[in-house]
Amino acid sequence: MALEMATVQAADGIQPNLLDATLPSSSSNAALHYQRALLSLSIVDRERQKLLDKPIWEIVNAETTKEEIEAINRLLIESRHAIRSALVGASQLQADFGADPRQYAATTRLPHVVPMLRLAKLVALHGMQRQAAGNWREAAQIYLDVIRMGRHMSQQLTLAESIEAVRILETGYHVLADWAVRCPDAGLIVQSQSLLTAISPNSLSPATAISHEANILQLGLSNLQRAYPDGNWAEMILVAMDAPTSGLSPAEMKTTARSIVIERGVPESVFDSKESFDAHIDKLRAVNRHYYQEMLRCCCLPPSQAIRDGERIHETYAAQLKRLGNPNTLSTCQLTAFFAVHRAEHLLTKVVLSLSAHKQEGHFPKDLAA
Repeated sequence: MALEMATVQAADGIQPNLLDATLPSSSSNAALHYQRALLSLSIVDRERQKLLDKPIWEIVNAETTKEEIEAINRLLIESRHAIRSALVGASQLQADFGADPRQYAATTRLPHVVPMLRLAKLVALHGMQRQAAGNWREAAQIYLDVIRMGRHMSQQLTLAESIEAVRILETGYHVLADWAVRCPDAGLIVQSQSLLTAISPNSLSPATAISHEANILQLGLSNLQRAYPDGNWAEMILVAMDAPTSGLSPAEMKTTARSIVIERGVPESVFDSKESFDAHIDKLRAVNRHYYQEMLRCCCLPPSQAIRDGERIHETYAAQLKRLGNPNTLSTCQLTAFFAVHRAEHLLTKVVLSLSAHKQEGHFPKDLAA
């Protein structure tokens, strides 16, 4: 009987039930969705994207003109595919950009770092647009997604990625706090406060990234040591120092690399033989090991003490590292200050949400005891 019914329905022009092809789930790796978003963003007019080079509080504030708002809206329309992919990425638990530490040690290239901050600002602007339309719940969800993007960046190995993670979190904290001050729904603010605690329970510490950075640097020095004198040691030095390599022959690269490091105080005799070059690398390796040990110790101190101690560490090692040819001497003082500010911003965001949750008829409580 069932077979007869199916035959009659088909004869009457009614399509019988068909089995659907099983569609695979999207990747659980947030980085793949972010990379798709970055590809979509890369085809958006660069002039329009210049907005994203400024901090979020300079893009939209009380002095933003009508023309500037229209420019933001045009950017959001053109970047809608990038925003969608970024939001899918933010909903995942983990992010792995696939950076190979051995490759990073050789080239120091991390092409996703700076674009991820632009992408986060773009998503934040999308949330601000929804907030302006009165969609308070959707806006809060988007702002929390920006904070998730920052946390994803903090899962990566390098210090550059951790620093960018802080800048993304800073963007998320700013828009979420501004939202909480204006939001008329106290219950929604309390929910957002709970989700913020779940997503970002504590501020980031640079200690883990510094430890990875130290290991990557030692790996890079070993690669450089193996490459001298017949390998691509010159290109490695030029790339590490952000010097141009395009159009240079291997011989020209060697000449340029030698002149750059000699200008930094490296004795010319270092390049006389494989033995002298190895001795120089061994010395640089030892100095860097002690330097990073001091940085790690400094990061565990209270902020004011860490900043003072960081200044002393930098003064002790900066000249030595530069003379040895280290292309990127990190200022421990600036680094500890940067992360101290991040801790303050994280705490301030939680305070603003707490105060905003106690608003009554649009007014903040007179007494802060509660």
